[in-house]
Parts: sequence; C-alpha cells; structure tokens
Amino acid sequence: MAADTRVVVVGAGIAGVRLVEALRAADFGGSLTVIDADVELPYDRPPLSKEFLTGVFDEDDVRVWTADRAADLQVDLRLGTAAVGLDAARTRLAVRRADGSADELAYDRLVLATGVVARRPAGLFGHHGVHVLGSLADARSLRDRLRAGPGRLVVVGGGFIGGEVAASAAEHGLDVTIVEAGTHLLPGVLTSGLARPLERLHQAMGVRVLCGTPAARVLGADTAEAVELADGTRLPADAVLVGLGGAPETSWLRHSGLNLSDGIVVDEYLRTSAEDVYAIGDTARWRDGRTGALVRLQHWESALRQGAYVARSLLGADKPYHDVPYIWTDQHGARLQIAGSADGDEVYFAYGGPEDDAYLALVRRGPHLAGVIALGGGREFNRLRRTLAALPAWESVVAGVPGS
Repeated sequence: MAADTRVVVVGAGIAGVRLVEALRAADFGGSLTVIDADVELPYDRPPLSKEFLTGVFDEDDVRVWTADRAADLQVDLRLGTAAVGLDAARTRLAVRRADGSADELAYDRLVLATGVVARRPAGLFGHHGVHVLGSLADARSLRDRLRAGPGRLVVVGGGFIGGEVAASAAEHGLDVTIVEAGTHLLPGVLTSGLARPLERLHQAMGVRVLCGTPAARVLGADTAEAVELADGTRLPADAVLVGLGGAPETSWLRHSGLNLSDGIVVDEYLRTSAEDVYAIGDTARWRDGRTGALVRLQHWESALRQGAYVARSLLGADKPYHDVPYIWTDQHGARLQIAGSADGDEVYFAYGGPEDDAYLALVRRGPHLAGVIALGGGREFNRLRRTLAALPAWESVVAGVPGS
C-alpha cells in the first residue's frame, strides 16, 4: 500500500484491534480510522462472562486499548459512531454518530469487523431484570445484579456464555438454573457423551440443568418474576440471562451489493465481493480449505488471526487464509478446549470418557483426525492440536496417543 493509503476499520473488537496493531508493527504509515457504535474504549470480551463478573478483573483489566495507546498507534478512533451504509462503487462509508448526525468516510481499503449482536427472541424481553451479555455495558449491568446478593438466576441457553455466566453466578451465591432447549449442554458443539461431564460439574456446584424444553416467555408485571417453559413449567427468577448466541451484524449492508449469507461471504483471502473491502472476525464466512465447507467462526482466536492475516494481505502477502478453529471455556475451575471440529464420524476417548471428570477425545472424519477435545489436562491436547492443519491419518494418530 502507498504511504497515503486510507484504511478504515468498522469494529473495535479484537479482530479490528489486531489488524491495526499489525499494520503499525509493520511500519504502515498511512491513515487508520476505526469506528465503533460502542462508546467504550476497545475491550476484550471473553472475560466479561467470567473474571469480570466474579470480580477478579476490573474494567482496566479488560481494556485492550487506552486512549494513550490509540494515540501512540496514530489511530483516528471514533467511538459512538455506527456504520449505516456502504457505497462500494464510490468507496464511501456512511456513518451516524451517537448524537444523530451523519457523515461519510472515504477509504482506499475497508475492513469490516462488526461482529455479532445478541439474539433476542420474542417473549423473553420487555421486563426489567432480563439481561444479555454482548458488551461491557451489559456485563456491568449483570455484575451489579450478581453483587446485589442472593437471588434466583435463570440462564436461558446452555452454550458457552450461558455456562460461564451460570458458573460465575453460582460463585456469587445465587440460586442458578440453566434452561437448554436441546437434549444436553452445548448441543451445537458437543455430543451428549462429551457434554455429560460438564453437566455433572454444574450440578455438583449447585447449578440445576434442565435440558429438552425451551423457554417460552418471561413472566411478571414490569420486572421479571419467572420464566415459563414450553411445557408450562414455571421457574421463579429474580433475574434472567438470555444467552442464545449472536447473529452477524450485517443489516446495515443490506443494500451494499455484498454477498451476505449468515454473515459476509469472503474468498480464501478474506476479500468480500466488493473491491478493496475485506471482512474479518465473527461476521466473516469463508471457505475452509481443508474441508471445502463455508464456515463462520465466533471464536476469539480466529478473530485475532484474521486481523493479523488481513494486515499482511494489505501489505502484499498473497497466501490464502487457513485456520484450525480453537475455542475454550472455563466453568467452575475446569477448562474445556476444542480444536478443529467436534462433529465427525467417530469419537475416540484417548483417556477418560462420559462418566469421568476429565477426558481427551479425538474426532474422526473419514480417514483423518478432524478434531481434538479435552476437559481438563492439556499437554497431549496441545500436541494434537498442532497436527490438525495437516489432516493427519486417523489410524497413525490413534496408535501414537499414550494409553491407546
């Protein structure tokens, strides 16, 4: 890129932050503008459901940029500024500030890192005391409720956020119930056997786990008093956390001409269908070079890598993007880690199993190792994780695992 190139980044999450840092680290001297509808200085999201809620971290601990850091990076950081439209033919981005005023930003390269917005199903919202956890402001509100003392929290959704918030609330002494519509926790990620030890861990720590019946509505006058399930069961609640995942933040791109399908579809270089426009992070949907499938990963590690990758691409690198998904969750002091895919043709337990408190599981797809999952432990998991990019042969991997 030329020294006077104007790079505009939409989104100040970890993907956008890493992109900017990588460009400056490579001595890019052009202008960098970062906009975000959030009014907060950039912060890290994974601790919001864990260390921030429990009080281990304060707000300074979750910040990834201070105002001084942004100044050192020579970033024009425009917070409280939302992207509302894109005219790719004119290379112009329409924005609206928090005060309602509108503007246009010209760019030479545009990177979209808008992330996701929390899903809000009808029937579960409209009462005080109902929370989501998508931002620092959301985390503040939920933390204040947890600190208010004993009470009853119903967590709707047994995914990563739901499980982490349930564990944090139990640590605060609340009476906690997780409601999951699927047959087990993390139904879109794990099989029932892989999820069973995590469910037992919650129950051992006093958290009730109700699976198989979705939440239908929140009851109460103005403030949440109960959650009613689809079968009519009513769960008393002083607070409700709805953790049903997030949808890609692409509504503002509806008339942009970009290829949108469960996110922003990009090619193997993370380029959108518009020239000089890239997408990274939770909203980018790209084709996995190993499997050929279109994937969209809502993973912190992937967002970090994609930001660094596009920075290199902008500076002239031309290697296609490759990624082995990796995600972790910490609940009640135990860590669950997943590398690659948890969905395959066979699951083999190298040690432990559904009835144990810890395990290492290998996932086969066809003749290859497709994924590794560990609850507790880590050394052998890390070794196998490093092999996944090469799609190693299943039989040789299993034969080489200690204890097999």
